[in-house]
Amino acid sequence: MAGVGCSDDAMCWNLIGLVGRGGSGKDTAAQGLLKDHRWVRVALSDSSVQQMRQTVERYWQEGKRVVITDVWFEDDADAIIELGGLLVYVDRLGLDTSDGHSSETGVDAIVAKYRAPDMLVRLENNLSVEALQQRLCALVA
Repeated sequence: MAGVGCSDDAMCWNLIGLVGRGGSGKDTAAQGLLKDHRWVRVALSDSSVQQMRQTVERYWQEGKRVVITDVWFEDDADAIIELGGLLVYVDRLGLDTSDGHSSETGVDAIVAKYRAPDMLVRLENNLSVEALQQRLCALVA
């Protein structure tokens, strides 16, 4: 299925879920996509999975592509995959992972569950902000 604004022979994504620990660069990476008016940001922190689905589908009806910047729990990741989305694990080397908060341990569970490259892609955050944003944009075309 081609995404909004994509040719039928090109693979691009209408829904991206950014997975990663606090401070890994998820929001910073998303800013690169949001420079394109076809993208909108959705945060899950204040919504249920059902509300997220409704929000995503409403944006799709408006011709928008959606990036979710705070995927920390398996049920959120499951919903993104069920909607045909891609999970992108933003991995910042050297980040302190000793927090132990439930949202932080959820990241490990998501990465373990969705290791297949057609469901989860690792995006290293080890260069400049511009390089991080360019990598994400290239990944989702």
